[in-house]
Amino acid sequence: MCASNGKEALALLENLQPCLMLLDLMMPVMSGGELLEKLDHSKRLDQLPIVVVSAVAEQAEAPGARRYMQKPVELGELLAVAREFCKGPPQAREPS
Repeated sequence: MCASNGKEALALLENLQPCLMLLDLMMPVMSGGELLEKLDHSKRLDQLPIVVVSAVAEQAEAPGARRYMQKPVELGELLAVAREFCKGPPQAREPS
C-alpha cells in the first residue's frame, strides 16, 4: 500500500498491521519525522519495523527506524530488506 503523506499513512494503519513500513522523511501534510513520533506513541504500532528511505536526511533524524537507506536504492537491496521483515501479506485488523 502507498500513502502520499504521514496523515494518509496513519489512516491506512488503522485497519492494517503491516510487516514493514518504508518511510521517506520529506512528505507534505505530515512529515516522516512527525509520523515516526506518532507511531512511537502508539501501543499497537510502536513495534512496526520502519525503514527510512531518504535522499537528504541523515540517520540521526529518524529515531526509532530499524534501518536507514540512502536514495537511490537498488531494487535488490530493497527486496532483501523486505524479505528480512516480511513473511506474508499485511494482516487486516479486527474491528474494535
